[in-house]
Amino acid sequence: MLAAAGLITLPAIAKAGSISLLGAGKAPNGGPPSPPYENLTFRNFANSNLTTNPVTFSNCAIGTANVNRQVIVCVTCVSTSSGSFGVTIGGIGATQLNLYEVDGGGGFYVYIGYYAANVPSGTLADVVISKSNLFEGIRIGWWTVDVYQPLTPTSFDNNIITSGSSLSISNVSIPADSFALASLVCIPLCSSATINQSFSDRGDSNSGDPTSLSLSVADKEAVMTNQTVTWTTGNSIDARIASILQMAP
Repeated sequence: MLAAAGLITLPAIAKAGSISLLGAGKAPNGGPPSPPYENLTFRNFANSNLTTNPVTFSNCAIGTANVNRQVIVCVTCVSTSSGSFGVTIGGIGATQLNLYEVDGGGGFYVYIGYYAANVPSGTLADVVISKSNLFEGIRIGWWTVDVYQPLTPTSFDNNIITSGSSLSISNVSIPADSFALASLVCIPLCSSATINQSFSDRGDSNSGDPTSLSLSVADKEAVMTNQTVTWTTGNSIDARIASILQMAP
């Protein structure tokens, strides 16, 4: 197992994207939207144990076609090489919103990354992930959201633990008209994972090895301040890595 290779022994590196998440159109009423997005929806998980490059997730459901629709994909994997991903969604190149890289020692790197693309047409899309030297596959989860004005990744909160059965990120504040996406990676698998009521839990993907993925979302029109977001896993395992991405006007 990865723990035997000395996983999570060195500091992590957060690599932030610098390009805003842009909507393609205006609000349905033609005026300034409030909030500047709507229909934030968690769609599904998918798992692949392939180590080929690239890895394709075919026919991912992305809801109703909309010129303003953004598809946001969370990607997590273990690789034996450092570096970013290439991601396309429905054949459209995706923007990296944030990439959190953990150098685990022993030649292993663990990643949580968020990528977004404006995909205006279709109800299904192939998600293609390009990453060299994969170790036992990739896990993804994805959301869709209709965006009416620029949204920018404004905050990245990350934490790691290597023992115990819970993990917290403190002092989480989400401005009005913003949203936050939270991810938890368990190494190896969590038997289960739940999140406190600051966020709405969207379920777990526990299929495959070496990681499992839990995704959650806070969809807020009002301000949420100074929250502590805590994940509790069903067992004490080798490591948990958590990441929260906030998007704001």
